[in-house]
Amino acid sequence: MEIKDEYATQKRTCIEIEPYCRWHREKNKDRLDIHLHGFKREQLKIYINCFGTSITVRGERPLHENMWKRFSKKINISNDYAVDEISSRFINGILSLSMPKKVPLLKKLQQLGEKGSPLQMNVGIEAALKIIIAVTVGVAFGYYLAYKYSEFSHAEN
Repeated sequence: MEIKDEYATQKRTCIEIEPYCRWHREKNKDRLDIHLHGFKREQLKIYINCFGTSITVRGERPLHENMWKRFSKKINISNDYAVDEISSRFINGILSLSMPKKVPLLKKLQQLGEKGSPLQMNVGIEAALKIIIAVTVGVAFGYYLAYKYSEFSHAEN
């Protein structure tokens, strides 16, 4: 006995939509709200490409019988965002993508000083740059000495 699925024999028709999107710019992060009323969380997929340069949001849901509604939205990510800290939430038909901005190294050093860390890094930008350069030169000189020492010890053997 053969059982026929009436939906399997019908061709699926899709309606492509372009969801309404709105950016919210803040000091430490940006947020993109994508309005997806009628969709459920399990009908959505979010991908960040392997280079961390774009996010793709896709969704598909049935309307009736063989009629489906779907969308695909690609968002380019600037280098200003901390890709590993991007998060999403879906509440009341709105998908919110929160994209924290990267904090530059000098700003992090200043924040450490403001928080009263044991290092007390309350220094100006010029002084912080001088410290970073001095540490870099010191590390490079240390590697050079280690290299010369290893050459010298191999030459004696």
